[in-house]
Amino acid sequence: MNAAKTTEKSARSLMNDQQAQREADRAQAHRNELTQRIAQAIRHDGTIEPLTERIALQSLLLTFGMR
Repeated sequence: MNAAKTTEKSARSLMNDQQAQREADRAQAHRNELTQRIAQAIRHDGTIEPLTERIALQSLLLTFGMR
């Protein structure tokens, strides 16, 4: 009986670890996308190109994980 509880805890722990890893991967993907969007908004000469309201809003939502 004790082995069954240990196996159940191990399975639950593995699922939690996998979920945490997926969330971390998703957060990293969001940071990468935000970095790309910022890079697209900055010209090669260092000046900033205005973003449309829609893109700016998407970037904000992405930053705060509300996508």
